[in-house]
Amino acid sequence: DGKSVQRARYPAAAISECFGRYEEPCFPRTQPGRLRQLIEHIPELIDDMATGSDGPVAIAVSGGSDSLGLMLLAHRWASARSRKLVVLTVDHRMRAESAAEVAHVCKLANELGLEARPLACAVPPTSQSEARQARHRLLATAAGEAGTGLLLIGHTRSDVEETFLMRLRRGSSLTRAAAPSPLSVSPVWPEGRGLTLARPLLGQRRSEIQSWLTENKIGWFTDPSNDSVSYERGRVRRDLRSLTSGHALAKIIDDAAALRALEDRKLADDIRKHVAVDAAGLVQIQSMPERQSSVLRLVSTVVLAAS
Repeated sequence: DGKSVQRARYPAAAISECFGRYEEPCFPRTQPGRLRQLIEHIPELIDDMATGSDGPVAIAVSGGSDSLGLMLLAHRWASARSRKLVVLTVDHRMRAESAAEVAHVCKLANELGLEARPLACAVPPTSQSEARQARHRLLATAAGEAGTGLLLIGHTRSDVEETFLMRLRRGSSLTRAAAPSPLSVSPVWPEGRGLTLARPLLGQRRSEIQSWLTENKIGWFTDPSNDSVSYERGRVRRDLRSLTSGHALAKIIDDAAALRALEDRKLADDIRKHVAVDAAGLVQIQSMPERQSSVLRLVSTVVLAAS
């Protein structure tokens, strides 16, 4: 239960004990270093994530190794399935090189026979958080214009590890620190209404993607701010590189993700049982779950959705 996890102070064995033999992987994964599986497995994951949609699929590509690798793998998937893939690339206008990088991404996409749509911030953001919000608004708007409800994002296992440590430092609960998820809703409103974000690469570390690109003689852009210790994520990346072994961290993250999946499923069940939405869009909580923690999650989720 939740109290046991809090008292455990995050060791993997104690977390595992809370859900016994629950072994379903919450982050899609291939065996580390087996690049052939990367080529074979990722298109299968995209297939699963695109289940239920038969229109175009959008993909966000910055020109960095992660998103570029995903674009090449998604292109293989789209070609095999006769699906339309639309490449969206954003110029945040925060660096002098960014416009040229966007143009290069569009050129690569066009060479693959893909439609590419360059996007740009009207006003350069002043922080990474502002840049993220602006990027998601542009991507969600463009995805809607392209007629798709699915946007592929190139987050990797490395991003999960970084986010996990960043959120724990801010006092997040263990399960909420296990992010991003393989599937989630767009974080912006109203532009992101009806848009699902899919992350097929969450089982792969950045180094594996880069090794695969290098083997295929494909280059990528590197944003210096990603590793700058001026930003929190850059400092966390530096700390992760200093780890002699990441096995313990990997186990903790996997267990936290499994717990989060269980919590989310419980929340989904509570929403189905206790919440109704009428034709006019009025959201009503018609009854309450028995557990207080479930009540708090249900009410906060409904309030967030309604606002």
